[in-house]
Amino acid sequence: MIAKKNLQLYHKLDDGRIIQWTWNCRPYKKVFWKTWKPTIDNIKIVEGLTNPAEHDTICQEILVEVLQKEFPTKEKTKPQNIFARR
Repeated sequence: MIAKKNLQLYHKLDDGRIIQWTWNCRPYKKVFWKTWKPTIDNIKIVEGLTNPAEHDTICQEILVEVLQKEFPTKEKTKPQNIFARR
């Protein structure tokens, strides 16, 4: 679930430009559901994009950043053999 206070609407690129973006989904309250997981189609660039060819690349960067923040990967550990077989 993406918390309302953590809803980031700006993304800074490596060259210093700032891109304004928002979620593109209907109904909009889906963004705050615990089970909703965003996709590239759910990202809408509002302003700051000068080259339309880099649209998909920037959307992918934003998606990866959001997914790493909201849905971190869990490390799986091997279960330890507590009981020895006889």
